[in-house]
Amino acid sequence: MRNGRRAAISGTAEWAPQRRWDTPMFGLEAYGKLAREALDDAGMELGEIDGILCTRLGDAPMFAPAAVAEYLGIATNFGEVVDLGGANATGMVWRAAAAIEAGVCDACLCLLPSVPAPPQPGASARTQNWMMGADAWGAPHGQFDAPYGLINPNSHFAMVAQRYMYEYDLEPRTLAKIAVQGRENALLNPRAIFRDQPITIEDVLSSPMVVDPLHLLEIVMPCSGGAGVVVTTLERAQKTGLRPMMVSGFGEHITHKSITYAPSLTQIPIVAAADRAFAMAGVEREAVDVASMYDCYTITVLVTIEDSGFCGKGEGARFVEEHDLRFGGDWPLNTHGGLHVGAGGAGAGGGLMAEPPRILPKPTAATAPFWEAAREHRLLLPLTDGGEAYFYPRAFSPGSLEPGTEWVEASGRGVLYSYTVDRRGTAPAFAARAPYVIGIVELEEGPRMTTNIVECAIEDVRIGMAVEAVYEDVDDEVTLVLFRPV
Repeated sequence: MRNGRRAAISGTAEWAPQRRWDTPMFGLEAYGKLAREALDDAGMELGEIDGILCTRLGDAPMFAPAAVAEYLGIATNFGEVVDLGGANATGMVWRAAAAIEAGVCDACLCLLPSVPAPPQPGASARTQNWMMGADAWGAPHGQFDAPYGLINPNSHFAMVAQRYMYEYDLEPRTLAKIAVQGRENALLNPRAIFRDQPITIEDVLSSPMVVDPLHLLEIVMPCSGGAGVVVTTLERAQKTGLRPMMVSGFGEHITHKSITYAPSLTQIPIVAAADRAFAMAGVEREAVDVASMYDCYTITVLVTIEDSGFCGKGEGARFVEEHDLRFGGDWPLNTHGGLHVGAGGAGAGGGLMAEPPRILPKPTAATAPFWEAAREHRLLLPLTDGGEAYFYPRAFSPGSLEPGTEWVEASGRGVLYSYTVDRRGTAPAFAARAPYVIGIVELEEGPRMTTNIVECAIEDVRIGMAVEAVYEDVDDEVTLVLFRPV
């Protein structure tokens, strides 16, 4: 609370998720529909809104908050574009609460539609941007992750699971329990896609392996949907006659985009965010009666339970086995059913490009020395201004932002830090190569880099095995750095 003001959620709107959306809408149209429904639930008028929080819009790619305000016909004192992927909804709500408590505005609409737009006349069939921004000119991940198939989040979280199983005691059946009890919650949710399809642990473990060690029934199902939330002052929310939900604490902590460059694969950034949120709210973990956690993958739930402080590190498996996560259990979790059972419209499905080309790096001035050395079958690493090797190359030294880069020739040796086997080619350009191994190698010099493991049978790949660099001359201009067992 600041300035004597407290923020509260006074109304919501939620569209039932669909695998195939029946009625395409432009983004601004979807924003208007969600806004009307959320305001009706809150018992508030559009004219009371003076804050807009939104995501990027296909039909308003620039100045999105201004476009939304104009389309809705309102004047705002606060506008924000939130671009945090699956954390967008939470990120919107706490930003709205902070703005309200700071006195910047009095009532915010947080709007998050995810539905397909109508087809454009004369245009080719709609395709999904499966590159997730890695195809942008200058994108580091387009050079150092995408060429090896590390694009789709499936592979990222699979390597978290693989590393976790290496460091701690975790059996596949424990992860499967998370999926099963989430599905049981979904059976009670009339809006869930799989509301009439119970599953067992055996069903999960016998479902196809998509990215080792994650099975199909442990992975979020892309679907369309939408949600809207009205956040306002507690005083105004209490006048609606509904029971307001106060925003008592929040936290956010961002460290990386690609899993390869995460400080840890088994301890996620929610550690700092959760500590801040609980401290702000002034409550202990024991006070929590129901939890809602991002559950795009079963491993995400387990590490979130740990790193939010509900049990010690490495004790997540025991916690899951000892507790009933169902609606009527002793530790209710994601009582709506969660994402991997089709109870939330967090993403949109779509078509895929036909015959996508192979993804190759496009060097920039800052990264050219690395790729030039690779052409000579040498591995160069950039150095910080303090003389420490890091990866990937940048125009400025990370941590100090000193310009200029010095380079050191690396040994080309390291150990496999984590890996996954992509058995379906979840990135379309790699479908013909599946199954293939995406790996994270920790070099002798310290940094980690994304690669493919070659010259090794898939069943023989192991975390911790010694590897050395080999080089694939793709064409006359591009050589990729791969690794093989020593």
